[in-house]
Amino acid sequence: MPSLPAPLAARAERWFGRPATVVEITELSPGLVRVGFAGPPWRGRSWVRGQEVEFRVGDREFRHYTPADVDPDSGRFDVVFVRHGDAPGTAWLAGLGVGSEVGVMGPGGGLRREPDRRELFLGDATALGLFAALMPTSRDASGAVEVPAEDVAAAAALVPSLAVVVTGAAPGSALDSWLGVHADDLVRENEPPPEQACLAGHVGTIDLLRRRIRTEFGLPRRAVATKAHWSEGRRGL
Repeated sequence: MPSLPAPLAARAERWFGRPATVVEITELSPGLVRVGFAGPPWRGRSWVRGQEVEFRVGDREFRHYTPADVDPDSGRFDVVFVRHGDAPGTAWLAGLGVGSEVGVMGPGGGLRREPDRRELFLGDATALGLFAALMPTSRDASGAVEVPAEDVAAAAALVPSLAVVVTGAAPGSALDSWLGVHADDLVRENEPPPEQACLAGHVGTIDLLRRRIRTEFGLPRRAVATKAHWSEGRRGL
Protein backbone atom coordinates (compact mmCIF):
# COMPACT_ATOMS: atom_id res chain seq x y z
CA MET A 1 0.00 0.00 0.00
CA PRO A 2 2.37 2.80 -1.13
CA SER A 3 -0.22 5.56 -0.69
CA LEU A 4 -3.74 5.88 0.72
CA PRO A 5 -6.02 8.77 1.67
CA ALA A 6 -4.89 9.99 5.08
CA PRO A 7 -7.90 8.66 7.07
CA LEU A 8 -7.53 5.21 5.48
CA ALA A 9 -3.76 5.24 6.03
CA ALA A 10 -4.22 5.98 9.73
CA ARG A 11 -6.81 3.23 9.99
CA ALA A 12 -4.58 0.69 8.21
CA GLU A 13 -1.67 1.47 10.53
CA ARG A 14 -3.93 1.13 13.57
CA TRP A 15 -5.48 -2.14 12.44
CA PHE A 16 -2.48 -3.91 10.96
CA GLY A 17 0.52 -2.29 12.64
CA ARG A 18 2.20 -3.42 15.82
CA PRO A 19 4.28 -1.17 18.06
CA ALA A 20 8.06 -1.13 17.95
CA THR A 21 10.64 1.11 19.59
CA VAL A 22 13.81 2.53 18.08
CA VAL A 23 16.65 1.17 20.23
CA GLU A 24 19.71 2.19 18.19
CA ILE A 25 20.59 4.51 15.31
CA THR A 26 23.96 4.16 13.59
CA GLU A 27 25.13 6.65 10.96
CA LEU A 28 27.02 4.39 8.58
CA SER A 29 27.83 7.05 5.96
CA PRO A 30 26.30 10.23 4.54
CA GLY A 31 23.69 8.22 2.66
CA LEU A 32 23.20 5.13 4.84
CA VAL A 33 21.68 4.76 8.31
CA ARG A 34 21.14 1.54 10.24
CA VAL A 35 18.24 1.61 12.71
CA GLY A 36 17.54 -1.07 15.30
CA PHE A 37 13.92 -1.61 16.31
CA ALA A 38 12.56 -3.80 19.09
CA GLY A 39 9.02 -5.05 19.21
CA PRO A 40 6.65 -7.94 18.54
CA PRO A 41 6.76 -8.45 14.73
CA TRP A 42 9.38 -11.23 14.99
CA ARG A 43 9.36 -12.06 18.68
CA GLY A 44 9.10 -15.83 18.98
CA ARG A 45 8.76 -16.32 15.21
CA SER A 46 11.09 -17.88 12.69
CA TRP A 47 12.85 -15.38 10.47
CA VAL A 48 12.46 -16.03 6.77
CA ARG A 49 15.32 -14.08 5.25
CA GLY A 50 14.12 -11.57 2.70
CA GLN A 51 10.79 -10.88 4.38
CA GLU A 52 9.72 -7.24 4.54
CA VAL A 53 8.20 -4.88 7.04
CA GLU A 54 6.17 -1.79 6.22
CA PHE A 55 6.12 1.61 7.92
CA ARG A 56 3.73 4.52 7.50
CA VAL A 57 6.20 7.29 6.66
CA GLY A 58 3.74 10.14 6.10
CA ASP A 59 0.08 11.03 6.35
CA ARG A 60 -0.65 9.03 3.20
CA GLU A 61 2.62 7.21 2.43
CA PHE A 62 3.83 3.70 3.28
CA ARG A 63 7.19 2.17 2.44
CA HIS A 64 8.53 -1.41 2.50
CA TYR A 65 11.96 -2.31 3.89
CA THR A 66 13.82 -5.60 4.22
CA PRO A 67 15.53 -6.09 7.60
CA ALA A 68 19.22 -6.88 7.29
CA ASP A 69 19.16 -8.83 10.55
CA VAL A 70 16.59 -10.17 12.99
CA ASP A 71 16.82 -11.63 16.51
CA PRO A 72 13.56 -13.54 17.08
CA ASP A 73 14.40 -14.13 20.76
CA SER A 74 14.51 -10.44 21.63
CA GLY A 75 12.30 -9.16 18.82
CA ARG A 76 15.01 -6.81 17.54
CA PHE A 77 15.33 -6.18 13.81
CA ASP A 78 17.72 -3.86 11.98
CA VAL A 79 16.91 -1.91 8.81
CA VAL A 80 19.45 -0.16 6.57
CA PHE A 81 17.87 3.05 5.25
CA VAL A 82 19.06 5.05 2.26
CA ARG A 83 18.75 8.83 2.42
CA HIS A 84 17.30 9.93 -0.89
CA GLY A 85 16.56 13.62 -1.43
CA ASP A 86 13.17 14.71 -0.16
CA ALA A 87 11.59 11.26 -0.37
CA PRO A 88 8.91 10.56 2.27
CA GLY A 89 10.99 7.79 3.83
CA THR A 90 13.99 10.11 4.21
CA ALA A 91 11.93 12.77 5.95
CA TRP A 92 10.40 10.16 8.26
CA LEU A 93 13.85 8.75 9.05
CA ALA A 94 15.11 12.21 10.03
CA GLY A 95 12.42 12.42 12.69
CA LEU A 96 13.40 9.17 14.42
CA GLY A 97 15.41 9.08 17.62
CA VAL A 98 16.24 6.42 20.17
CA GLY A 99 13.01 5.80 22.04
CA SER A 100 10.74 6.75 19.12
CA GLU A 101 7.63 4.58 18.85
CA VAL A 102 6.59 3.40 15.39
CA GLY A 103 3.95 1.11 13.92
CA VAL A 104 5.25 -1.89 12.00
CA MET A 105 3.25 -3.96 9.54
CA GLY A 106 4.46 -7.43 8.62
CA PRO A 107 6.57 -9.42 8.31
CA GLY A 108 5.53 -10.64 4.91
CA GLY A 109 6.60 -11.10 1.34
CA GLY A 110 9.97 -12.46 0.43
CA LEU A 111 11.72 -13.86 -2.65
CA ARG A 112 11.54 -17.23 -4.32
CA ARG A 113 15.07 -18.60 -4.17
CA GLU A 114 16.97 -21.68 -3.01
CA PRO A 115 19.58 -21.67 -0.21
CA ASP A 116 23.03 -23.20 -0.61
CA ARG A 117 23.54 -22.17 -4.24
CA ARG A 118 26.21 -20.25 -6.10
CA GLU A 119 24.39 -16.94 -6.23
CA LEU A 120 24.97 -13.69 -8.08
CA PHE A 121 23.82 -10.47 -6.40
CA LEU A 122 23.50 -7.21 -8.33
CA GLY A 123 21.85 -4.04 -7.04
CA ASP A 124 22.17 -0.52 -5.75
CA ALA A 125 22.21 1.06 -2.28
CA THR A 126 18.54 0.24 -1.71
CA ALA A 127 19.40 -3.47 -1.98
CA LEU A 128 22.01 -3.52 0.79
CA GLY A 129 19.67 -4.66 3.56
CA LEU A 130 18.14 -7.36 1.38
CA PHE A 131 21.53 -8.65 0.26
CA ALA A 132 22.92 -8.61 3.81
CA ALA A 133 19.97 -10.76 4.88
CA LEU A 134 20.18 -13.26 2.02
CA MET A 135 23.91 -13.74 1.50
CA PRO A 136 24.56 -15.92 4.59
CA THR A 137 22.35 -18.63 3.06
CA SER A 138 24.26 -18.71 -0.24
CA ARG A 139 26.93 -21.35 -0.76
CA ASP A 140 29.02 -18.86 -2.73
CA ALA A 141 27.91 -15.24 -3.00
CA SER A 142 29.38 -12.99 -5.68
CA GLY A 143 28.35 -9.85 -7.51
CA ALA A 144 28.36 -6.10 -7.03
CA VAL A 145 26.45 -3.13 -5.69
CA GLU A 146 26.64 0.43 -7.00
CA VAL A 147 26.48 3.27 -4.47
CA PRO A 148 27.49 6.95 -4.29
CA ALA A 149 31.20 7.47 -3.62
CA GLU A 150 30.65 8.64 -0.03
CA ASP A 151 28.88 5.37 0.81
CA VAL A 152 31.40 2.90 -0.62
CA ALA A 153 33.16 1.97 2.63
CA ALA A 154 29.91 1.48 4.53
CA ALA A 155 28.45 -0.65 1.75
CA ALA A 156 31.57 -2.81 1.64
CA ALA A 157 31.23 -3.50 5.36
CA LEU A 158 27.57 -4.51 4.95
CA VAL A 159 28.15 -6.92 2.03
CA PRO A 160 31.83 -7.91 2.26
CA SER A 161 31.57 -10.69 -0.34
CA LEU A 162 30.46 -8.29 -3.06
CA ALA A 163 32.32 -5.70 -5.10
CA VAL A 164 31.26 -2.10 -4.49
CA VAL A 165 31.37 0.29 -7.43
CA VAL A 166 30.60 3.99 -7.61
CA THR A 167 27.28 4.93 -9.16
CA GLY A 168 27.67 6.23 -12.70
CA ALA A 169 25.87 8.92 -14.67
CA ALA A 170 22.84 6.67 -15.23
CA PRO A 171 21.34 4.08 -12.85
CA GLY A 172 22.80 0.67 -13.53
CA SER A 173 25.65 1.84 -15.76
CA ALA A 174 28.32 0.97 -13.20
CA LEU A 175 26.83 -2.50 -12.64
CA ASP A 176 26.57 -3.11 -16.36
CA SER A 177 30.23 -2.17 -16.80
CA TRP A 178 31.28 -4.36 -13.86
CA LEU A 179 29.44 -7.34 -15.28
CA GLY A 180 31.04 -6.79 -18.68
CA VAL A 181 34.50 -6.97 -17.11
CA HIS A 182 33.87 -9.80 -14.65
CA ALA A 183 31.39 -12.14 -16.35
CA ASP A 184 34.16 -14.56 -17.34
CA ASP A 185 35.57 -14.53 -13.80
CA LEU A 186 32.24 -15.75 -12.44
CA VAL A 187 32.61 -19.00 -14.37
CA ARG A 188 35.47 -20.62 -12.51
CA GLU A 189 37.47 -23.70 -13.37
CA ASN A 190 35.81 -26.84 -11.99
CA GLU A 191 32.88 -24.72 -10.77
CA PRO A 192 29.52 -24.18 -12.43
CA PRO A 193 28.43 -20.64 -13.30
CA PRO A 194 26.09 -18.94 -10.82
CA GLU A 195 23.09 -21.19 -10.27
CA GLN A 196 20.75 -18.35 -9.37
CA ALA A 197 20.72 -14.58 -9.15
CA CYS A 198 19.13 -11.86 -7.07
CA LEU A 199 18.63 -8.45 -8.69
CA ALA A 200 17.27 -5.54 -6.66
CA GLY A 201 16.95 -1.77 -6.74
CA HIS A 202 16.23 0.32 -9.84
CA VAL A 203 13.53 -1.07 -12.15
CA GLY A 204 15.33 -0.32 -15.43
CA THR A 205 18.60 -1.76 -14.15
CA ILE A 206 16.88 -4.99 -13.14
CA ASP A 207 15.40 -5.36 -16.62
CA LEU A 208 18.76 -4.72 -18.29
CA LEU A 209 20.77 -7.07 -16.07
CA ARG A 210 18.18 -9.85 -16.09
CA ARG A 211 18.50 -10.12 -19.86
CA ARG A 212 22.29 -10.07 -19.69
CA ILE A 213 22.76 -12.69 -17.02
CA ARG A 214 20.24 -15.07 -18.50
CA THR A 215 22.24 -14.91 -21.73
CA GLU A 216 25.69 -14.99 -20.07
CA PHE A 217 24.99 -17.84 -17.66
CA GLY A 218 22.02 -19.64 -19.18
CA LEU A 219 19.88 -19.15 -16.10
CA PRO A 220 16.21 -20.08 -16.41
CA ARG A 221 13.68 -17.39 -15.53
CA ARG A 222 12.77 -19.10 -12.24
CA ALA A 223 16.42 -18.85 -11.09
CA VAL A 224 16.45 -15.04 -11.22
CA ALA A 225 14.77 -13.39 -8.24
CA THR A 226 14.04 -9.67 -8.54
CA LYS A 227 12.94 -6.94 -6.15
CA ALA A 228 12.16 -3.50 -7.61
CA HIS A 229 12.64 -0.63 -5.15
CA TRP A 230 12.47 2.53 -7.27
CA SER A 231 12.11 4.06 -10.71
CA GLU A 232 12.46 7.58 -12.06
CA GLY A 233 9.21 9.49 -11.91
CA ARG A 234 7.44 6.93 -9.74
CA ARG A 235 6.84 6.97 -5.99
CA GLY A 236 5.98 4.25 -3.58
CA LEU A 237 7.47 1.08 -5.08
